[in-house]
Amino acid sequence: MSNQKDYRSSKGSQKKKSGFLSILLHYVLPYLVINSIILFFVLATPKLKVNEATETDDPAVRTLLVHVDSVLPIKEFTAKLEGKEQNFTKENQNYIISLTGNGNLRISAKSINGMMQVSNTQINSFDENPPVIDEDNVVLGSGYVEFTVTDDQSGVDYATIYGIDKDGDNLKPTNIDEASGKVTFSMKSNGLTVYVSDKSGNQVTGNFTLEESPYPKTKADEEASKDEDSKSENSKNKDSKSNTHNGKSGNKEEESSSEKTGSSKNHTGESSEKSNSEKSSSEKSSSKNSSEKTSSHDNSKSSSGKKASLIREIYHLIRNRKYLPSSFFQ
Repeated sequence: MSNQKDYRSSKGSQKKKSGFLSILLHYVLPYLVINSIILFFVLATPKLKVNEATETDDPAVRTLLVHVDSVLPIKEFTAKLEGKEQNFTKENQNYIISLTGNGNLRISAKSINGMMQVSNTQINSFDENPPVIDEDNVVLGSGYVEFTVTDDQSGVDYATIYGIDKDGDNLKPTNIDEASGKVTFSMKSNGLTVYVSDKSGNQVTGNFTLEESPYPKTKADEEASKDEDSKSENSKNKDSKSNTHNGKSGNKEEESSSEKTGSSKNHTGESSEKSNSEKSSSEKSSSKNSSEKTSSHDNSKSSSGKKASLIREIYHLIRNRKYLPSSFFQ
């Protein structure tokens, strides 16, 4: 009996274990695997690998290769340079973008699950600066000009260098040293304009002028000298006319000023005569007043002297009462 019970208990425990394992294998694990796979595909995001821009046969165009690594197919791919759509071609998982300028390149790839990857790349592969003419080392010789030109990016396009003189004739360099960058032009006129371009199409101009050319003057030089002579003659005529006009006006001004001075002299003479007469009359009146004053003063002095002598006499008489009658004191 005890053996049977042990067998039954062991059998029941085995059934329990087998039931748990079956649930784990048949339900839990498949659920986890399936959901993981679903989640993986739902969240799968493409990866972008952007290479450096490379040159092409056309110096105005560069190509940029972008490798897209994605589990799911790519639904949409775009490339915008400074907001402008760029053309591209697809080769398997590679996208080749054609570029025509510098700037910020925004690349985006979207897979069929809607997940998108974006990459921003700065493009500086294009030469947008013109060549540089070394103005400090220009040689103006007898009938020629020599200068040095450099370009650090695409390089100087020496085959396209040309010049134009004052007559409008197109000239080519007489000598070009590409190793040093020196360019020589024959200069038989008093002015020359040279045009230098680089391999990207950027152009620079240089103007060269000789003060005294050892060669005969060109047609343009003769016309320019004639124009200058005519201008100088016109300016001289204008100056002479202005001088004559100024002389006439000066004479008129002198006459008017002389008339004014004469009238002012007459006026001053009359005024001086008037002032002299006034002065003489005032002197006469003052002499009269002074004589009257002196006479009145003399009269007053004589009268006062008489009074004083009379008073003295009266005083002496009073002191000598015996000479006066007694009725005088009553």
